[in-house]
Amino acid sequence: MRVIETWGLLDMVKPLPCGLLEALVVVGALEEEVQAAVVSSDDLPKKLKPAVLDVFAPPFTIKEVVSQKSNGSCSKTARCRSFRKPKAEKVFGTTSDAKEVTESQDVSVPRELDLTGIPLLCFPEGLCLQVQRPEDSFHSLVFTDVDGNRTYGVVLTFWRPVQANIIQNGSVRHLSRSCGMQFFFPTGICITSKRPYYTALTDCLSSFLAELKSSSRGQIESKLLEFSAKMALIPCPPVGLLYVKFTLKPLEIILPPPFEPDQLPVDLALHIPFLCFSPSQVVQILTCLLTEQQVVLLCSNIALLTPLAEALLALLRPLRWRHALVPILADQMLDFIEAPTVFLMGCHVQHRSIVQQVPDLVMVNVDSRAITSAGCDTLINVPNMPCAAKQQFLNSVQALRMHYDLEVIGQGESCTFDESRQRRRLWQWQMNQAVSDAALQFVITLFRDVSQHLNYEHRVFNREQFLKDQESLDLPFYTKVLKTDMFITFLKERLSRTTDAFSRIEQSTRSQSQRQRHDMWDSPRKLPAKVVANKMQPICKLENINQTDQQVCMAWKKRSIYCLLPQIEPVRKQPMREMHTFSLPSIPSNAQHEYAVKIYYKDCNERLSRYITNLEADCDKESATAEGKPSLRASGLCLRGCMHASSGRPLEALADLAGLARCDMAAFPRAVVRAIVQDLEPKDRRLAEKRPELAHLLREIAGVTESPQENQESGIAQDRGSIQRLFSSLTLGQQKQVDPTTFEMFHKAWKETEQETHDLHLPRSTLENLDKNECVYKVSPSIKTSLGQGRLAMTQRRLFLLAEGKGSYIEVALYRNIEEVEATSVISIFPPRVPALKIKIKHRSEAFTANLKSDRDLWHLMVKEMWAGKQTAHHHKDPQILKQAATNVLLMDALVQCLQSSKAIYAATKLAHFTDSEMTQLMPKTTVETLRGKISPSAGLASPEAVDALLYTTGTETQPHEGGTEGVPPRLWCTTGNGRVSIFNTTTWSKEQDGIRAGHKRLTCILAVGHMQVWVGSVDGTIYILDTRSLSFNKQLSEHRESVTSLLFSHDDPTSSKWVISCSIDGRVVAWNPITLQVHHSFHIPNCSSLTSMMNNSDSLWCCLGKSIEQFTLRGKPLCKLSIVEAQRPQGFSCFALIPKARLWTASREDGNLQAWDPKKPQGPMRTLQLPDCAGIKSMICVGQKLWVGGVSDGPDYVGKVYVVDTENYTIERELKGHVDSVTCLLHIKDRYVLSGSGRRDGKVAIWQII
Repeated sequence: MRVIETWGLLDMVKPLPCGLLEALVVVGALEEEVQAAVVSSDDLPKKLKPAVLDVFAPPFTIKEVVSQKSNGSCSKTARCRSFRKPKAEKVFGTTSDAKEVTESQDVSVPRELDLTGIPLLCFPEGLCLQVQRPEDSFHSLVFTDVDGNRTYGVVLTFWRPVQANIIQNGSVRHLSRSCGMQFFFPTGICITSKRPYYTALTDCLSSFLAELKSSSRGQIESKLLEFSAKMALIPCPPVGLLYVKFTLKPLEIILPPPFEPDQLPVDLALHIPFLCFSPSQVVQILTCLLTEQQVVLLCSNIALLTPLAEALLALLRPLRWRHALVPILADQMLDFIEAPTVFLMGCHVQHRSIVQQVPDLVMVNVDSRAITSAGCDTLINVPNMPCAAKQQFLNSVQALRMHYDLEVIGQGESCTFDESRQRRRLWQWQMNQAVSDAALQFVITLFRDVSQHLNYEHRVFNREQFLKDQESLDLPFYTKVLKTDMFITFLKERLSRTTDAFSRIEQSTRSQSQRQRHDMWDSPRKLPAKVVANKMQPICKLENINQTDQQVCMAWKKRSIYCLLPQIEPVRKQPMREMHTFSLPSIPSNAQHEYAVKIYYKDCNERLSRYITNLEADCDKESATAEGKPSLRASGLCLRGCMHASSGRPLEALADLAGLARCDMAAFPRAVVRAIVQDLEPKDRRLAEKRPELAHLLREIAGVTESPQENQESGIAQDRGSIQRLFSSLTLGQQKQVDPTTFEMFHKAWKETEQETHDLHLPRSTLENLDKNECVYKVSPSIKTSLGQGRLAMTQRRLFLLAEGKGSYIEVALYRNIEEVEATSVISIFPPRVPALKIKIKHRSEAFTANLKSDRDLWHLMVKEMWAGKQTAHHHKDPQILKQAATNVLLMDALVQCLQSSKAIYAATKLAHFTDSEMTQLMPKTTVETLRGKISPSAGLASPEAVDALLYTTGTETQPHEGGTEGVPPRLWCTTGNGRVSIFNTTTWSKEQDGIRAGHKRLTCILAVGHMQVWVGSVDGTIYILDTRSLSFNKQLSEHRESVTSLLFSHDDPTSSKWVISCSIDGRVVAWNPITLQVHHSFHIPNCSSLTSMMNNSDSLWCCLGKSIEQFTLRGKPLCKLSIVEAQRPQGFSCFALIPKARLWTASREDGNLQAWDPKKPQGPMRTLQLPDCAGIKSMICVGQKLWVGGVSDGPDYVGKVYVVDTENYTIERELKGHVDSVTCLLHIKDRYVLSGSGRRDGKVAIWQII
């Protein structure tokens, strides 16, 4: 075999980082074995041992200077290993073709390539010589390494004749026994790729087959090398909507992109399972996969196994199969099915008798359309699929017309072969999308309720309650599924708030009751009593227990989630994705030569540049046409960046890949960028660090991208204060750590008390007296009370009695009406004195008494804590306080149940936070009159975090037309802590979304740009752009080097603003095109040391520069400057506000001094105003003619204050004390409310009524 040198000038031309080809492997029998079989065998066909004959792997550029060493060889070696080509003779040529024996050579191949398994899988039924020539064939493969990484391949098996003349020792010898006879032997050509492009790779091999057949024996190797070099120049499309089209004559081939991050592209027919089985049988197979059975596919057509297996797994997305996947087992690999693990495998149906001997297997016979357990005629030990999800899925797929030939009946024939292929291709893509939509809705229906049982703060899934909420017929299915690796991985993604098609559709199709449960539940641990009662009701009444299975199923449908289906379409059809293609230039025939490859990359870059420019021009023309354009532009930039990297231009590559931040971060190829950065030369790295966008990219790649999360997996305590009090209670303040046995007992008691309230069955008459979101926290045993015999129950709002016998509801007291709670004892005969709880209630002459006996002291603590918590929450108008009090009560209850000693009550007193708290002190009357409530963006975190910026968006209405976008409610956006954004629904003031990450630094400013984007500026110099539909940050702008301090529109009216203006603390001001996200213009304020804020007014910009307030045009021309003599005010300005009548107010940085200015007289302020008891001002806004100022008091209490100033009379109208830390930001909402955010000691947002 002649060896061709494939190493090239790697310092100039490198392999594509996202190339379609990983390697091309030639598999067949060794030539001496073929000859021996021809000479000695009387019985044909005879099986030979397949072996790897040759491997072709990038790079393919031929060296132009033999002595020159490649700079990239070292990195190439690190990622590859060597393969020694076998020694062979040219035995099938003529005498003149005889050459000397070729020595074996080492070839570099990808490290992940399984050269042991490939020969067996290329010929799964064995390699045989044939007397008659079989048809050439294709089949596909999947390889999985020990780390779970998969490689995908397509094998072409073609047959060539073996001549009767052979060459031995340089002379020709005639074989008399085989005179005139011709034999055929197979050769397999396997193309491997990191992406499952089965159809495209098959088309590539099909286009090469004719050339392969027409080539002589001596030309085959060079033809394979040329073909491999061409394949190595084809890039895979990145995540997005852009298809890549190329031509390998005579075929035009298109690569579809992956539509979601961390998702593979679909390049096969997803309706194949429905052609092989009935829809009900497909559901059975999916049930086996969801419950992680050992599944073996059997088929007489080996080529069908891999597409069938891949299509079945694709129907389960976003659930991922991480177990063994071997769709085709060779004859020598049948022992794999005895592995004691979960797997999905396949083999020829002729091995059925062997397979059925292995116990616990599920056998899926494609030929007989049978699904059975091994050794049985039926399927056993596999639960039934939930009826609602199954019926919905069946209805959806049965409505699809899955036979292409039936679809095209009556249509005219296409004029050309390419048109016919294009018609079939479009039909297949539409069918794939329809099947995907039906399958996704199927998965959503199965696991919709999972989100209702997630505690995001603690990353905990309440498995027990989830199972209790399911119908009894579905429990066997969910009990098995919840233990599977597929569900655990899916659960981790939900807890991490992964944004994908499942989360988007699940949120948009929630019923009204599900939305209320998401938004309004007071406790993530407790279910409202009415919900608990509904879950406990049986499917069928007792008198109907003998109903038939069909009747039970129908009754179940009426009571289950199936009743929601009329409100939700059986399949939520997604808009048909428009096909955007990018055509690669003609692939050079001499793709091994460096010059030709350079020309090819240059043509690619020019085409991509024109494509990107046209997209930007489309966005500039009209914003409405920009829908989807950023994603397309991101795909174009990603492709061009990869081309630059392959061309040896790393800085241009990084610039393009950094530009993805402005388009769509979903397409960001982090692994590619990391590889480019690691290979940077020192001079290139220095140049990159001088460019802001590249410097930011280098820092991001070099730094840790994910900060450690403070996960409290026990799901017991949320905030640090509760954790400290619980620790003190469990140790009684004497130990430095909690005894593991003690904590285990406490956790068990915590779960048991939780379960007791969940299992509580309340009569309907009682439920009618409770609020919708009221939770039962504690129920006593049957006791004697002043209102009769019964069980005393506690919720977050009241105490009530469940009267014994008749089960009626008797209200004891609302917490707000309690006057006194006393632990006492009452006189009795048996025994003489009984410990009792005495409660005095407003407007009642007699106190309520309950003979709680040994539970009295615990109930005394719990009622007092809830009473104090209710008072404190009412005084401060903060519902979070009541929730904290309820948590303290639950901790007390579990602690006493755990300790069961004389010290238990003493330990529980350490958890009574509000009973003796100073927070119960009344706020000033003016504050109480103005304050409407408080919300806590930091709820659920270990400690409060400062609220740095606030934003209000009005929301949108649902579009009435079919397929219209769903409306969103008015929202409040809060930036807190290190890169978190929380969202509140201002209709109910309930938290809608929590903890959306935008980097890991403090977020300083926030701005809504249209209805689809929210821009957030960060201390790290990045502007993060959030998509309001997916609620994820998918774009970034990195023009600033320092902290971004302000975001605003270029004009007072946002609808008429052409630009979005951003500024950073170093004085850099940038005007952005909000559609293309390109810099329109920028300028730098000279001699600026601190640009802290900016406002627009009459097409000009006012900037706070610390020592002065200056006015500039939108292009940066100075207009006006206001400053105070440094000796009079050395600390400078902290903030400013523009008010009507062309006046400007400024605030001093370190005292409570305000100054009123006339911009036309910049010599000095017109008036000054000293705010009482104020040590500093951090924010101010103008509301009409009033100025709302946020500051902090001058004293040890460090109380945050909001001052309302009358700017016409220069007087202070109101002084509001609503925070325990400084007021950091203010927001005005529709002339109704002013919201104030506070520092990290408080971390809350106060809602003030404008009076």
